[in-house]
Amino acid sequence: MISSAFPTRTISILGFSKSHGPDLRLAAIGGAAGPIDAAASRRQLGPGWSSRLLQAALTHLLTDPGAVAAVEHARDRYANRRAAVVGALRGHGIDLADGDGINLWLPVADEQHALLSLAARGIGVAPGAPFRVLSEEPHVRVTIATIDDDPAELARLADLLAAAAAPPRNTPTA
Repeated sequence: MISSAFPTRTISILGFSKSHGPDLRLAAIGGAAGPIDAAASRRQLGPGWSSRLLQAALTHLLTDPGAVAAVEHARDRYANRRAAVVGALRGHGIDLADGDGINLWLPVADEQHALLSLAARGIGVAPGAPFRVLSEEPHVRVTIATIDDDPAELARLADLLAAAAAPPRNTPTA
């Protein structure tokens, strides 16, 4: 883990907009004092405050038993969907790293081909290139938050994802 290699230069940021609602543009930051102080100083250059109303709403959502249960239920559903899709993709020989969250990163032979192939079948995925940092491996970002929980639909989705991840077939021209 990078934090153990660079403990004096590492921070962790936990955002709440995915788990508790896109309007809650709040995050918690923790880690080494140097980078946190630098971030706080930069933040003072602009609007250096967070809405007290949003902070109060988030505090309520983080402590209210009903809200906590709803987030846990959603997390479990997303984890089950992810496990089903990842398992089905592994059946196609595509080995994805274990993880969590509402997105998975699908390695593809050709990003543009995968985007077009899936779009033609009504499946929207995000290009991976804007998110690439250390790897040159092409991939697409698949959001699993809104897919159907039906096992047959999850298997069908995995079949389409696997087909789109494969190298494009050359078709003879007339």
